[in-house]
Amino acid sequence: QDGIKKIDKLGKDLGFDASLLQTIPAAFAKAPSDRGNFDLLVLSQIEAEFEKCLATFTDELANGEPAMKDRAAKVEAASNEHAQALAFEEAAKTAKEASRTEQKEAETEHKAMLKAQQHAASDMRAASAGVDAAKAELTELDEGALAAFGELLEFTEIPPPAPVPAPEEHDPAPAANAAASAADAATPADVADATSA
Repeated sequence: QDGIKKIDKLGKDLGFDASLLQTIPAAFAKAPSDRGNFDLLVLSQIEAEFEKCLATFTDELANGEPAMKDRAAKVEAASNEHAQALAFEEAAKTAKEASRTEQKEAETEHKAMLKAQQHAASDMRAASAGVDAAKAELTELDEGALAAFGELLEFTEIPPPAPVPAPEEHDPAPAANAAASAADAATPADVADATSA
């Protein structure tokens, strides 16, 4: 009975005709000597169906070898593509990390430039304030003390100081000549009087 059930199940799985499957239990239940012509016909049909399925399977296996090789090649190609995709993904991750690092460095440099620009603007404002203060002081001096001094010069009659005359130069030669002439003109009496005196 177990063998009959297995044959019946296998026939169903292989797609045997339903009416043929219904005759299997009665044909196989009889002893070979008790089987009639109909039973032998059923058994020959079942055997033919099994041989047909076997030939189909053999043909599929023979024709399936190239297909298996083609599938294996496709699997290998897909594996290579997968490996390349993983490598590309890894390279993309590395490039992304490098890009993030460059972006952080650029942001740091930009912040430093902004600070330098702010310091420069502050220094410029301080210098401008110094210039403005100097201009204000100059304006105050020009409009205040210098204006008052100009008004004083305009309304006060102060004569300018007289020029200092240059000292006169005396020639000692005429005086010496006059003294010599006087000595020559003196009389002996005059000399005596001068001596006694």
